[in-house]
Amino acid sequence: MDPYAYNLSENDIKRERHKAREMRSSQWWKRKCDKGICHYC
Repeated sequence: MDPYAYNLSENDIKRERHKAREMRSSQWWKRKCDKGICHYC
């Protein structure tokens, strides 16, 4: 299994962008960002 998908259709990309947009506007994501702790730190 490849770590990156590189042969996606335009609809697949739009669907993933929509899911990401919904997640960023969710309360769960806002609480994660409010902590001020970077995931990578």
